[in-house]
Amino acid sequence: MPQEKLDMYLGLYASHLEKTLSSDENIYSWSARQTYIAAANMMTCAATMGIDSCPIEGFEKEKVEAILELDSSKYQLSMVLPFGYRLNEQSSQLRLPFEEVVEFIK
Repeated sequence: MPQEKLDMYLGLYASHLEKTLSSDENIYSWSARQTYIAAANMMTCAATMGIDSCPIEGFEKEKVEAILELDSSKYQLSMVLPFGYRLNEQSSQLRLPFEEVVEFIK
């Protein structure tokens, strides 16, 4: 890669990361959003193996971190993602036929 292009990319990333890494709140916010990228892949893989999952927000963060004995100066919880097998078969989903829902206009 030509040095000029490399310098441009390094400058671009540095300016982005300058704001992102400027405070603990910004770092947590950015990291929490990035969590969903990994979670989506984990959930997709689990589903192909017949394992159910459900991402959970809205939990009492400090209490869960205490239960997990996390050193919150190093690690913070942004999501709970349980995996498991269902006890009962999934109920059938009731959907209207494609033709009743979609209309193509020419």
